[in-house]
Amino acid sequence: SLAPEQQKQQTLHTLLTLLLRLAAAQPLLLVIEDLHWVDPSTLEWLSLLVDQGPTSRILAVCTSRPDFRPPWTGRAHLTPVTLARLPQAQTTALTQQGAHGKALPPAVVAQIVAKTDGVPLFVEEITKVVLESGLLEAQDDHYRLTGPLPPLAIPVTLHDSLLARLDRLGAAKGLAQLGATVGREFPYSMVQAVAQWEEQALQQALQQLVVAELLYQRGLPPQATYVFKHALIQDAAYQSLLKRTQQDYHQR
Repeated sequence: SLAPEQQKQQTLHTLLTLLLRLAAAQPLLLVIEDLHWVDPSTLEWLSLLVDQGPTSRILAVCTSRPDFRPPWTGRAHLTPVTLARLPQAQTTALTQQGAHGKALPPAVVAQIVAKTDGVPLFVEEITKVVLESGLLEAQDDHYRLTGPLPPLAIPVTLHDSLLARLDRLGAAKGLAQLGATVGREFPYSMVQAVAQWEEQALQQALQQLVVAELLYQRGLPPQATYVFKHALIQDAAYQSLLKRTQQDYHQR
């Protein structure tokens, strides 16, 4: 019998009360990612939580892109932390980590440093693109170029690098596109129902996407759930579909 606004307020207060009671029993860590995509009701609830900050045993860690401006700035119990882009030394170290501990040729590292601008996901993805390109040969503790480095060997944008990795997956690319249509996270049962693939081929393709670190897997088929490593990977896979194919997948 409540008015919609009253029902919303009571819902927010109930959720807050539940969290505060949990925190009264034991300290809580609350992690909320990607606040730049937050909806108004969640933001309103978080504002209520921030008001309780000094008296509750809750450590809330919220992440967002730099252009997000939360409505609760300037509070004494809040600590903003700005993450800068990686400097050259850390970018180089990340390329070596992505190359399984082997050093990449200086010319390759220089291009990666120049084109990624210190964005960690971009560094990881472009390193993988280069390793899969056939331009490098593995030695004991390093890689060497098998020939001159072509000018366009390293994609200029993150979107291009993600598409290049998807293109190298063969048939598994189609499965990534289908999963991206479902969302950032999708269950095995969903893709099994709509993919129209043989079960063995379906599981092999999903495993290929997991090995390529485009997907993370939770559980085992048929109870498994798959999560795209990053929302940008899901977006690149979905946007690479023709509009009529998108519509066909949604209809299925």
